[in-house]
Amino acid sequence: MEKKPRLYYKTLVVGFIICFILLSPSTLAITKDYINHPPEAPDIVGSRPRPRITDSCSGNNQLPIGFPPTCYWNITTTDPDGDDIYLQIDWDDGTYEDWFGPFHSGEKVPVNHTYSKMGIQPIRARAKDTYGAIGPWGHEEIPIGDNNPPDAPKLSGPTRVPPGTYEYTFNATDPDGDNIKYHIEWGDGNGEETEFYSSGEKITVNHTFSEIQVYFMKAQAIDPYDYSSEWATLRIEISKSRQISNLFTNRFLEQFLLLEVFLRIMNHPPDAPDIDGPVRGKPRVEYDFVFSTTDPEGDDVSYYVEWGDGTSNGWTDYYPSGADVLISHTWKKIDWDNIIRAKAKDIHGAESDWSITPVPINKITVNHLFLRFLEQFLFLEVFLRIMNLLR
Repeated sequence: MEKKPRLYYKTLVVGFIICFILLSPSTLAITKDYINHPPEAPDIVGSRPRPRITDSCSGNNQLPIGFPPTCYWNITTTDPDGDDIYLQIDWDDGTYEDWFGPFHSGEKVPVNHTYSKMGIQPIRARAKDTYGAIGPWGHEEIPIGDNNPPDAPKLSGPTRVPPGTYEYTFNATDPDGDNIKYHIEWGDGNGEETEFYSSGEKITVNHTFSEIQVYFMKAQAIDPYDYSSEWATLRIEISKSRQISNLFTNRFLEQFLLLEVFLRIMNHPPDAPDIDGPVRGKPRVEYDFVFSTTDPEGDDVSYYVEWGDGTSNGWTDYYPSGADVLISHTWKKIDWDNIIRAKAKDIHGAESDWSITPVPINKITVNHLFLRFLEQFLFLEVFLRIMNLLR
């Protein structure tokens, strides 16, 4: 048998050594780093690839009323290479969740945290894959404590026009300064929801009315935590557009306008409305109030109510003079000095004086037997004073 040269064995040994180095775990990890990609960070708005963080507190989609609140999240992230991932969370209150996992790429990971103070609480989360490649931080903020809904929006725009496309303005403010979006029902079976805008920012939305009829467009404002305002309503009358071309008709319209001006001058506003309802109330309980007034000319009337908590219902539809109109309201917080104000206007726009009635909002229930005892006690005191004077 022919003996192999020494160079052959040297080459074979060197080959084994090279294969051992290339196939070793450390070399594979280094090689993987050159082609591996880190996981994506939390993406809340969807404009960039980040972990999606959805949150809820106290088991619902609104912020907690109780304290301390425990909030729950589902955190998801994806890895471009499909690797399993580990998560790290910084709660920004001195506590954090160190790397835990692994989880599959795209898997929803439920987590929760209990806060010990109120205010805006930032949250950060990031992920790393099984090769140690760490992705960027994803961020979210959540206010801990009571959240207030936006005020009812103010609506403006054309209200008596022929069929066509028209521009309407919406404006609402949020007591907490949160951004606001608007949910709009046009009254013709169509509705839409806007993007978020700054609190107090006026926005305009166009809509086309094609049928000749009366529409009741309504809108409400919604904050980022799904707290919604009361509905605001705008009456829109779509009627035929008539082209006036002959002189006789034009003169008739001139006389008609003069007559309308004369009637407006001679018109009298409605009486200040009567307010009938509970004399006190509790927060987060809906109460019914009845409003009524009479108009000297018997015109239909509309009501405007300010509830004393910074909200109003806007002008209502028109109702016959003297008819009872039921309007409901819910107060959110205690106010011992709460006052309801209401006024009415007729179809010519003449407004009445304000009617004012106090309706304190509190959580105290007065015992009627105790009130009767106080009445008897006061009567006895007056009687004793009279007898003392007669001595």
